[in-house]
Amino acid sequence: MKNICILGSTGSIGFQSMDVISKYPEILRVYSIAAYGRNPNSIIAQIKRYNPKYVAVFDEQTAKKISSEVNVKIFTGMDGLMKLVEDDNVDLVISAMVGFVGLKPTLYALEKGKYVALANKESVVVGGPLIQKYIDKIIPVDSEHSAIFQLIENKNKSDIKEIVITASGGPFWKKKESQLKNVRIEDALKHPVWKMGNKITIDSATLMNKALEIIEAYFLFSLPYDKIKAVIHPQSYIHSLVIFNDNNVFAHIAKPDMRIPITYALFYPHRVENQFSEFSFADLYNKRLEFYEIPSHFRSIKFAYSVLSNGGVFPTIMNASNEVAVDLFIQRKIGFTDIFNIVEDTLCCYGGPNYDDLNLEILEQVDSWARRTAVDLAKKSKIFIN
Repeated sequence: MKNICILGSTGSIGFQSMDVISKYPEILRVYSIAAYGRNPNSIIAQIKRYNPKYVAVFDEQTAKKISSEVNVKIFTGMDGLMKLVEDDNVDLVISAMVGFVGLKPTLYALEKGKYVALANKESVVVGGPLIQKYIDKIIPVDSEHSAIFQLIENKNKSDIKEIVITASGGPFWKKKESQLKNVRIEDALKHPVWKMGNKITIDSATLMNKALEIIEAYFLFSLPYDKIKAVIHPQSYIHSLVIFNDNNVFAHIAKPDMRIPITYALFYPHRVENQFSEFSFADLYNKRLEFYEIPSHFRSIKFAYSVLSNGGVFPTIMNASNEVAVDLFIQRKIGFTDIFNIVEDTLCCYGGPNYDDLNLEILEQVDSWARRTAVDLAKKSKIFIN
């Protein structure tokens, strides 16, 4: 029996991970779960269905409400997350909390020698140099990075000419820059392929998700960033490609179903049979697999290469300012294209030291600065709607 700790149980990856685990009750167990606590009823429903031994939520009032409904040991705050991941009985941690908040428990799990199925790309974007020390303990869950992980396993990295990460393009990649200014939240949340949480869906619409994945690939696979490319592939059947020096090209093909890479991570290094979106060539007979360059007015991709070139704290600044901008857009306080402006302006106005030797304290300080600055810039530029 493999005991699984799920950080971010009420998110899309959390729900799908539990669905996968439930299909293998004699092998896998939901041992502990953690969530922000914004939706206590979802957490209570998960506890009743999966019977985890321990639960962690950030908010104490939410913890009290949950305790009144179910009999389970509940921890609170960041310390609660740490208690879950340090448990000696935990065999695998699924890191699926969205945003910077996922870095600390992910890093702590790795320091404790746990294997981590990594779905929180922001952890790698922000804490890449810290996480790289434990790279042999990480199994990527993002479909693109899971694909690359499988394609280059046991390959010599010096033989790799280029890796290509595919993007669905979200709902707006065909739109001109002038058309993006009037994008509504409701439209941005209608992803044409994937069903995901609000933040990652908006990131997909701005292609910031792909920018984060370029940075994530840089740290996970230790390749020069000029060897990491991204293209739009609307059908989302090919998740990544690896081009080798001899011009052989390996492509990873699977239906767009996150339960496939989740299952791979849960059972790695073994492969198990499953019934999730079984592939058949008949599925492709009537599909035209298309590839397009990413339009230049989606500035997120430019940001990714810029922060990788500068290194140090700049990936943290990009991530923090984007998290703030996306949240402001969801609150209807800024427009869609303002997300790009806030990220770019925050990056441009940083005048502090660019540390060569990063640690968690420095990253937390820079993250806080970037969040404050992003809000201030939004207000000063008069794009902020009260």
